[in-house]
Amino acid sequence: MKKHINFIIIFLLFAVSIGSAQNNYQDISKALDVCKTSVLTFPSPSGYGVIDDLKEDSAKGCLSTGEQNSIWLKVTIAQSGQFGFNIITPSQRDYDFAVYESINVNNPLNTPPIRCSFAKTDGRSTGIGDSSQFGFEDWISATNGKIYYILINSTQTAASNDQIQFELTGTAEYNCDDTASPILPTWEDTSICGKDFIELNAQPTNLSSSVQVFYEWTKDGVSLDYNNPTLNVTEVGTYSVSVTANLLPPIEQTAIITGNPSDPPPTLELDGHDTDVFFCETDNTPTLKVTSNSNDIKWFIVHKGILYDTGITGKEYKTSSTGVFIVRAYNDSKCDSKSITITVQNYPKVSISGETKYPICSGQTPSLTVSTNGKTVEWYDSTNTLRHTGLSWSNVPLGEYYAIAKGISGESCDSAPFNINVIEDATPTGLSAEDVFYCGIQNLQLKIDFKDGIGEQEAIVTWYSQETGGVIKSRGNPFVPKEPSGIYWAEVTSNAYCTQPTGRIRVEFRPSGDTPTLKPESDFYGFCQNQTEEIITVISNASSDNVLWYLDKNGTLPLLDSTGTQVKGKQISVTSSGNYWVQAIGTNDCKSSLVKISVLNYKAPQLKDPPTEIFSCGNTDVETLTLYATDNTVDMSDPNSVEWYSNSDLASQNLIGKGNNFILPQEYIGETVYVQLINRIGCFSITYPMSVVYKDPTTITASTDLEQFYCQDVTPNPLGAKTNDDNYEIIWYNSDNIERGRTKNGETINPHPDDYASNDVTIYYAEAINPLSGCTSERLEFTFTKITPPIISSDISELNYCKDSEYEELNITISNGDPQFIKWFDSTDTEVGTGTKLVIIDLKNGIDLGEGEFYATASSDGKNCASNTIFIQVNELDLSDTAITTPNTILFEGDTLEFSTTNPTDIETYLWTGPNDFSSDLANPIIENVTLDHTGQYNVLMSNKCESKTNSIDILVLENVETALGENIVFCKNDTGTIDPVTKDLSNKYPQDYIFQWYGPNGFSSNEKTITISEVGRYVLTVTSPEGNSSTGSLAVLFSTLDLQNENIKTCYNQTLLQPIGGTQPYQYALDNGPWQSSPIFTNITQGFHTYKVQDANGCVIETSGEYYTPFVLRKAFTPNGDGYNDTWDLSALQGCTNLDVKIFDRYGRYLYQIKTNNLKWDGNINGKPLPNGTYWYVMEFNDGATPILKGHITIRRTKD
Repeated sequence: MKKHINFIIIFLLFAVSIGSAQNNYQDISKALDVCKTSVLTFPSPSGYGVIDDLKEDSAKGCLSTGEQNSIWLKVTIAQSGQFGFNIITPSQRDYDFAVYESINVNNPLNTPPIRCSFAKTDGRSTGIGDSSQFGFEDWISATNGKIYYILINSTQTAASNDQIQFELTGTAEYNCDDTASPILPTWEDTSICGKDFIELNAQPTNLSSSVQVFYEWTKDGVSLDYNNPTLNVTEVGTYSVSVTANLLPPIEQTAIITGNPSDPPPTLELDGHDTDVFFCETDNTPTLKVTSNSNDIKWFIVHKGILYDTGITGKEYKTSSTGVFIVRAYNDSKCDSKSITITVQNYPKVSISGETKYPICSGQTPSLTVSTNGKTVEWYDSTNTLRHTGLSWSNVPLGEYYAIAKGISGESCDSAPFNINVIEDATPTGLSAEDVFYCGIQNLQLKIDFKDGIGEQEAIVTWYSQETGGVIKSRGNPFVPKEPSGIYWAEVTSNAYCTQPTGRIRVEFRPSGDTPTLKPESDFYGFCQNQTEEIITVISNASSDNVLWYLDKNGTLPLLDSTGTQVKGKQISVTSSGNYWVQAIGTNDCKSSLVKISVLNYKAPQLKDPPTEIFSCGNTDVETLTLYATDNTVDMSDPNSVEWYSNSDLASQNLIGKGNNFILPQEYIGETVYVQLINRIGCFSITYPMSVVYKDPTTITASTDLEQFYCQDVTPNPLGAKTNDDNYEIIWYNSDNIERGRTKNGETINPHPDDYASNDVTIYYAEAINPLSGCTSERLEFTFTKITPPIISSDISELNYCKDSEYEELNITISNGDPQFIKWFDSTDTEVGTGTKLVIIDLKNGIDLGEGEFYATASSDGKNCASNTIFIQVNELDLSDTAITTPNTILFEGDTLEFSTTNPTDIETYLWTGPNDFSSDLANPIIENVTLDHTGQYNVLMSNKCESKTNSIDILVLENVETALGENIVFCKNDTGTIDPVTKDLSNKYPQDYIFQWYGPNGFSSNEKTITISEVGRYVLTVTSPEGNSSTGSLAVLFSTLDLQNENIKTCYNQTLLQPIGGTQPYQYALDNGPWQSSPIFTNITQGFHTYKVQDANGCVIETSGEYYTPFVLRKAFTPNGDGYNDTWDLSALQGCTNLDVKIFDRYGRYLYQIKTNNLKWDGNINGKPLPNGTYWYVMEFNDGATPILKGHITIRRTKD
């Protein structure tokens, strides 16, 4: 917007760097936009004007030189008129000013000021306006768009920190489009994970490009000396920017950049669901899932705006409640993925209820209605077609339908389909009922019959206690009464009430009698071999004459006797196998159920694998073997099922006994006995003879100790026993009588770990058995006891004694054992002592075991359960033969220096010292990557408890060959194409007795310290010391590739840019044999022939000559009227400016058009439409880093006004 002059006071404290360089005009580039009255504070000590801008010739006679405090201001005219200002200064202060028009900020003072004042004001106002006042110059007639720069200066040091008031006056209006504090964009991306860089943008979002903005960037509190709106960040750290605009206090913003550029953040996506997850109250809470290339995934929950860690990790999270959940993936570089927010909501499961049947009268259409807690109801027909939506549905035709109540979270919470039938009502017809008489109260129900079933499905049957009126007893058909007898009246109506109710129908019900009991006496009936008759017996409370027999399950085919009369009775005789049915009849013809009895044909029972011999174990009663039948008709647990006889004549007088596992008296040893089976039917088996054979008793003896001891953590010894027959087996049992295995004579068994692991005393039993007779021996008892081995210990692992010591001894302690079983051994395993003490030296008694390693061990009894072993090193301390050793005393830079000593066992402490502040207390110190500073004498103070000694060694470190060779050699091209040989001399680098070996291009080889190089290529040198260590390096010899062709010389307007290739940077540049400069840009080039030179870091020079100038005249107007003269604004002279950007604006600053570099002749048209006569503004940017931005106006005149 535009504003007239006002008097708002804005304070600004300028904070800028102090400098001493002159004439680079860094002050004017920071000129402050002013569009209102402002109070300016001059800084201390030398103020904003750190550049002595007043020393230019153009300012002499206008301003006093030697500025102490100065400031540049910029005023833009928004509406033409008189431009003026007042500068109100503190008392006793003298301020001058100069006003410049259309100034070049890169060379501002080439044009003299249009107004200036150096009047000695001494606190009085100065400025532009009424020139009759002291210190004031004439008004300036300002036109729209004009820009003025004002330099305000004081030569007084004391003026530092002054506040002056700058007040705009006159009729002109000033551009005040942007007067607000800058608003900075938010920096959302502060992670550099997997990125070459991230851009921090501090360009204010509320200010236009015409507002001058200043930026000051810092990293970790250190200034980056960078004044640009955007910063490309490539490293982690804390970055801040301070942004100043519109004479207002600076705005600051900070970002902490984290991550690793080489490690992209992990991927993270939802797996199988969206960010909104719903579940119903009857469902389980959902499981949230994600996919990621990272396994480090964490889940968080938001509660009352605070983020809490759930403690759940991984790609799945089984929620336990509703809420807002956040998931994030991590990696080792702390590069996090973007967070995903998931909302979990719970909705009620929708229910639906109502009538399931709508019987209607002919021609009617009902309205269907349901009750639900859902938001709506969808109605479907039998073809699953949606017919209606709403809680009710009117005018529904006949048919089958279903309704679904919809939830508020989607289909997951919808109700189940609710089926409804709309049917036409049928009038009940042909109703009838009979009185009910029943037996007992079983299966009692009252029922009304419908002729042909018409109306039965739709009818309602109501049961009353009286013929008229009365109490309703129940509804339904059939109906089960609670009383055992009575009279009911049934009334039938249509469900849709299409007809009047029927008259009431009388129904009487009462019991006629009790149902008789009936069951078979046995579960088995059948015929044995050669049997012709079977007796069947049943038990019943009915009389025998009322027990009737049938041949079918329905009771329609009676069993007849020989006279053709139905068989009756509780016991009958049948002559054939088959299925028979029997029924009992009680009073009032109450009948029992028909009972099925099967009569089978049975075979004689048989023994399974019958034995032929029974063995006796000595002269004792004989325990017979367990016998087994071949089928389940024999109950072998019944003593009456097995009979034992002394003779094959199975007469009762020969019966010995009954039952399985029968014990035969010993008198039958040597005899034959006979066995017969009897099954449940009474069928007998054949007779099985069995001989009772005498066997000698089985004996057992131990083949290992019955009592043994074993060491803790050691397996007990095997157990063994033997019998009087190699064919017998030995069965082993633990103390719980659990069998642990079987052995033969000569075999042993290992005790089971479960038996002895937790017991101090373990018992095993052994029993011999004859596998043929089953005779067993007495049991042997074996006992094995656990013993804990002794433990020995020592307070020392090493004994050091002085060489003149007269007495030394070693001592140990023992627990869980006897000291007399301790033995000492030397390193040759020779026993040298016993007990807890071993004397090493006793000169009085002539004992000297000397140095070496000694060890002690013990046992529980001198031979079993060995203890742990103690090792003790014994050393005699003597430093007389110690010295420093090292692989090499002469090394190259970068080698590793290693120290050691002889007889290190005699040394207890070390103190090393040497050059370059070397110090160490290690036995074998190492210095890696030695340098020349490590040359010198190294000392070590070696000590033990007996004495100390110092040894020394000299070390020499030489340059490595790579360093000694120096930089590569570059041959520059000359006019003749030849090169001058170069000598490489290393004779002063290494001692005379060192071996040199050179290799180079084209088979070059030499062992001299000095060589002459005359051709390009790579030269390799190896230098070897007399001690054998060596160093290798190489040197490249090559031609310079420096070149400058015409295509490497870029011209634009009156500037030239040199872009040499090859060679070694940095380059130096010269024009027309002038001085060398570091910049590749030459400005103000005149038309004509020029010579350019480039010199690289190797001193090689390349030059080229030619005409490198593009004449250019920038016209202020053109007349695109088609007369062939001045019809275009011709910029074709700038064709070589490849980065040229020309934009056209109207007088209000609105962008209109961009002139392309492929067509630099503009005809004044936009999109084929001509612009009207008038003045337009252009901005011409060369974007070459050198040429300044050109701004100005161009006038279009198509016709005369």
